[in-house]
Formats: sequence, structure tokens, C-alpha cells
Amino acid sequence: MFVQIHTLRDYSTALPNRGQDGLAKRTIYGGIERQRISSQSFKAALRDNTSLVRTKDGNIVGDSMKDLAQNLGLDMSVRSALIGERKLAPRLAQRLNETEAKAWSDAVMGLWRREGAKVDPDTPIVVGEKELDALADACVALAEAGQTPERLYKLVDSARELGKASPKAQKAVESMSAVASNAGLDGALFGRFATGIAVNNVDSAVHVAHLVTVHPLSVKDLLKTGEGEDRGGSHINTAELTSGVFYGYVVVDVGQLNMNFAQLTKEQRAGIAGWLVRAVAQVEPAAKLGSTAPYAGLRELMVEIGRRQPH
Repeated sequence: MFVQIHTLRDYSTALPNRGQDGLAKRTIYGGIERQRISSQSFKAALRDNTSLVRTKDGNIVGDSMKDLAQNLGLDMSVRSALIGERKLAPRLAQRLNETEAKAWSDAVMGLWRREGAKVDPDTPIVVGEKELDALADACVALAEAGQTPERLYKLVDSARELGKASPKAQKAVESMSAVASNAGLDGALFGRFATGIAVNNVDSAVHVAHLVTVHPLSVKDLLKTGEGEDRGGSHINTAELTSGVFYGYVVVDVGQLNMNFAQLTKEQRAGIAGWLVRAVAQVEPAAKLGSTAPYAGLRELMVEIGRRQPH
């Protein structure tokens, strides 16, 4: 089953999303240059917005993604480059000494950052709280089975090496790859790409298109005010502000959501889908808040629910 969310929203004299050059993001569609708001910025607004609210029993209550997870009894993901030292090591330190805890934590982080992979070490990793619990359990079990952190990579990466280990060690390693369905709400909705071998990839259950204007992009150069001057913006010294009507499109793949999040109930699935519709209608991915107040508000929203693949 798929839930398709179509939106129209407009921004007047604003810059909702800009590139590294400081200019409005662009795309070509139908042979016309149009303004674009990236799907990444929109997904970030969905994940991180703390101002989302809804009414319940006559009161205004918080409606952020964290609130959703708490209300549905689900776990959130942890998105950070410091998961090893801030999340995994403290779990291990409760059952191993501090030196062992750090060594096993570093070994697991080494699995997440496959050797030779061209990945910035500051790139965040998305891991569910239950996954962290399972990884900690596996490390403790391996330590109790006489394995060392230095052996972890070979045990995970080589079936031959794992076959030489004790049954307890084999079971511990197998458990490390059996927790992808506990990636947390963030990971289950938006997926993750893993460069290592300890954390599995998770396919996104929510597909977000780039928002694109329904008309050509028209930019004004704020420094060109003289009569007869071409006011089209074309260089990095231009201060761009634009106006436009943006079409947005979001798809919720309910089947994939079930695969990503273990044992969802019908009520939990409905709660997640309903929240996504509300959140898509409310979020405002916007730069230049102080100087443009880019709070457009939604003009049109249409939701389609069906079993056919979106097209």
C-alpha cells in the first residue's frame, strides 16, 4: 500500500533553500529553469522540527517526530558520528571494565567505517537504540567466549574465521546482523546507507521528491537598480531572493515500513502515516529566517491511498 501526498505552497521574496554558492537551488524541467528545494532539506525539516503541534482533547500538544515515537511506544534513531563513545561505550562499561568497553566500542566503529571507504569520519551514522543494545550484548558475549576486539573484524567479515569460533561467539556475531528491523523511527522512515559491515542498509519507506516551482525561476539582483540594467542574477555576489509556487510530492511505502520496523501494529502504522501528512503540511524548510520570514503556509494538499505503485 502507498500513501501519496501532493502539496502546493508559495514563498514570496524569500530563499527557502540555497546552495553552497548562496544562490537559490535550480533544476531544469520541461526545458525551463526552475527553483528547487532539495529533498534533503525537507527531510531534515521533518526530522528535526520541534515546533510541530496538533490538537488533542481540546489542548495543543507537541507533534514532533520524537513526540510521535513516544506516543506510539517506538524508539528513535540516534544520528551522530560519536555513537561509539557517547552511546555504545557507556552501555559496555556497565558490564565490562572501562578499557575493555572502549576497545570493543572502537572495534565496532571500525566495522561501521569500512577500511578504505571514502567517508568523512564526521559523517553521522543512523542507529536505533535497540540495535545499540543488541551490539552491546554481542560484544559482551564475544568477550565471555574468549574473543578479543582485534578479532572482531575477521569474525564479522569472514565466514571461514567465524566457523572456527565457538558456538557462543558464532551466535553473537549472527545477532549483530539480525537487528536491521530495529533501526529506530528515523532510520525506518528515511533509511540509511552503511559503508561498513556491522550495520545493514535500510531502504527508505518515505520517498521525498525535490520541491520544484511550477513556473520558470525569476531572480532579482538587489544591487542592480539603475534604469536599463539587466537585473537577472548571474554571479556569486548576487543577493538572491525569489518568489514561487512549489509543487511537493511525498510517498509512504507502507510495505517497506513494515519491513523496516519490526512488528508494527495497525494503529502504529496509521499513526505514522497520519503524522507524515500533518508534518508535510506544516514544515517550512527555510533559510534567511530573520530577513524574509518565509512562513508560506500550505495552499493545497491532496492525499492518495492505494495499492498501485505511484506513477
